[in-house]
Amino acid sequence: MTIQSQYYMLRHLINEKDFSFIALILTFFLLPLSINLSSIAFVVAAVLKIYQSTLLQFKLFYSESVRQSCVFALCFFCYIIANSIIQKDIQYTVAEFDRQFQHYALLFIAPMLLREYSFNKLLIISLSYGLTIAIGYVLFVCIITNTTFDQFAIQYYLDLHHTYLSLFLLFIINQLMAFVTEKGMKFNWLTAISIATFFFITFWLLYSVNSKVSILVFVFLVIFYLAPKLSNKTAVKYGFVFLILALSIYMFTSQLEQSYIDALEYRTQIWEAAIEAIKQKPFFGNLQDSEKNVINLQHYLNGKYYFLDSNLNSHNQYLSITLKFGLIGLIIFFIYLFHCCISVYKKNSSNQRLFTGFLLIMFTIFIIENILVRHHGIILFAFGVNYFLISKNE
Repeated sequence: MTIQSQYYMLRHLINEKDFSFIALILTFFLLPLSINLSSIAFVVAAVLKIYQSTLLQFKLFYSESVRQSCVFALCFFCYIIANSIIQKDIQYTVAEFDRQFQHYALLFIAPMLLREYSFNKLLIISLSYGLTIAIGYVLFVCIITNTTFDQFAIQYYLDLHHTYLSLFLLFIINQLMAFVTEKGMKFNWLTAISIATFFFITFWLLYSVNSKVSILVFVFLVIFYLAPKLSNKTAVKYGFVFLILALSIYMFTSQLEQSYIDALEYRTQIWEAAIEAIKQKPFFGNLQDSEKNVINLQHYLNGKYYFLDSNLNSHNQYLSITLKFGLIGLIIFFIYLFHCCISVYKKNSSNQRLFTGFLLIMFTIFIIENILVRHHGIILFAFGVNYFLISKNE
């Protein structure tokens, strides 16, 4: 999408007075830059959407599949709230709503805020602009202050955990890989050199912020998109690209071997505590206390007192959902995802490959982090899932 077409689409939104979607575009632009401003922009977008739908007769859903997605997500959210009321009471649920439950509401709010396929692409573009500015800003500050560009610099200057920066980067890479490998795209030497250069820069960024799992996901994405394109005509050019990829892997990940081992051992101990806590209340979960307090108690019972001051969650999205909402909650969550998958894959569209890449990113990151408990993660997941439900023909 050219800058000119982006400009015309923004003008169309202004002329149509769809200020809700404009606020949503701003939400994605601010996502890597400021969690507070991005959250405010999202609330504005949601409020404006309610106003536009009720008083100005704007469409609430632009696709039947996103309407169904909203229903399934709402069922999951209602289960969470009902489970909390049953386990505790209404007063506790209301008091803890903002801290423990509010973010899951985005799963059924997101489908209402999206528009047609062409306009939704503006969200990805705005995220790309925001991420470029965010990385450029930190790099600039690090250069003029003669400090190291790493995960601590990202955290200090942007208040952004490196996992989320890597998540945004992988999401954009998924879109770019689909674009350069689509049918009709000429794969010449200029394209090959550009892709190889991009690979090297991406590896350097992921290595600098010490995002080990993201490096693996990036390699999986490259193989997923490029391997099926190998042919006798393109073998030499793709061979060059894969050579640069292999050299990048060797240069960067060879220095991370011990770091991978340490991170896995560290998380394994947390996962063991989470699993033991799940076994105590396997079906409906434990909402008697916060996830961190439940896991801290289990660390104490296991005699691992060095974990008590860390105040950590389960560092695994699957375990987190099961711990809090039980196996029943996990099943309902997967039913929601399964419906979204069926809706995307039954359509004969280019979204299928993109969606597969998106699931590869999310399902892998789910293994090592709880990304649905913060604005950065739940926004990208909720809108990412529903983004692929709206095809070009709708």
